[in-house]
Amino acid sequence: MEMKLEKEKNRKAGKLVIEGNAFYELDTECMEKKKKHQMVQEQKKRRQRS
Repeated sequence: MEMKLEKEKNRKAGKLVIEGNAFYELDTECMEKKKKHQMVQEQKKRRQRS
C-alpha cells in the first residue's frame, strides 16, 4: 500500500492528447516551466531595448 502511494507522489501530472491513431502524453509541469522561462527572456529583451 505504501509503495503505491509513493509512486503516485513521484508521478508527474500530464495531459493526454489523441491525434488520429497517435497519442501523446504532455508533461504539463515542464510546459509551465518553459512558459515562465520564455516570459523572463522576453522581459530581459524589453529591458535591453529601453
